[in-house]
Amino acid sequence: CTMGFQDFKSQISNYETDVFHPIFRQLERLSGETYGRDLASPKDIAFRVIADHIRCVGFAVADGIQPGNTDRNYVVRRILRRAVRYGRSLGFHKPFFYQLVDVLAETMGDVFPEIRQRRDHVRDVIRIEDVGRPGLSGTPVFESAADSGGGGGCLGMYGARAAARDSP
Repeated sequence: CTMGFQDFKSQISNYETDVFHPIFRQLERLSGETYGRDLASPKDIAFRVIADHIRCVGFAVADGIQPGNTDRNYVVRRILRRAVRYGRSLGFHKPFFYQLVDVLAETMGDVFPEIRQRRDHVRDVIRIEDVGRPGLSGTPVFESAADSGGGGGCLGMYGARAAARDSP
């Protein structure tokens, strides 16, 4: 009855299945990094987070959910941004997430045909959202100001402007 099924005891996680490997291979091509199957490695964690998140975001957008500021739209936006943030640890500093849509459509299109049918739309939505947030907007600005010793953290960065505005 189980003849032909793979023995999954040797797998370290569900990410070691053919569902995720094509996404990992594409990430390797795009980043120049290699997925190493280490559950604790920050680099391998980034691979798994990004692969998981392209599936979630891709399916959601194919189902008609757009990244936005309220309700489920906001959840999709946060998941997308989290994947982009993890991409930094793989060396991505320009939009990349949308480049995973084709491999997702190829690997999952048989079981979720909407992803193939709406591939261009999904890619465009993700690209626009990713491009609209170069460097995740304020994060590099904050890190730069914090590293330069802006004197007092946020108060140091914004305190002079607030003090000038509030003075008589």
